[in-house]
Amino acid sequence: APNAPEIGEFKLANQLVYGSVQKVGRKFTIVLHRLDVSTLELVPGSSATVSGYEADLDRMMADVTKRLIARVR
Repeated sequence: APNAPEIGEFKLANQLVYGSVQKVGRKFTIVLHRLDVSTLELVPGSSATVSGYEADLDRMMADVTKRLIARVR
């Protein structure tokens, strides 16, 4: 499997966004991070997290994306 620097080089990117969806009981948490491809370090202040329930997953994905974008600007 390719690693972050290989993906960044292929896509000509210096940063990547990656995330996870976690489920504990009935509650879901979505976390997004920005990663600097050259250093493999998280970009400070560039993470976003939302939590909720399965019925709200579509809204949660939109919310966490908006939050991350707001931190880029």
